[in-house]
Amino acid sequence: MCERNDALSEAVQTKDQLTAKIKELEQELSGVKEELGESRANRDEASNERDALEARLEETAFLEQKRDMAQVELLELRKEKEQLELRLCSKESEQGEGSDKITKSEQKVS
Repeated sequence: MCERNDALSEAVQTKDQLTAKIKELEQELSGVKEELGESRANRDEASNERDALEARLEETAFLEQKRDMAQVELLELRKEKEQLELRLCSKESEQGEGSDKITKSEQKVS
């Protein structure tokens, strides 16, 4: 009977140790789950930031493309302006020569 009490006492002690170990592991698991939740939240936040940066990068590329197209258009407009100014100067000089001829003709008549 003494051996039975010893075995029973040992079993109770082992059960108590296992119960304590289970509680310890449950607390550790709870901490790990909490860390995992934080890690997922951080990952989601980082993913959202990455998406926002990618969107900004696409917008920047689009704006750079628009800027480049505007610069090309500006160059074309400058060339066109230059050509128009040259044509205007050419017409003014033609008209100037014509008015000189008229003036000279009028001088000969008088």
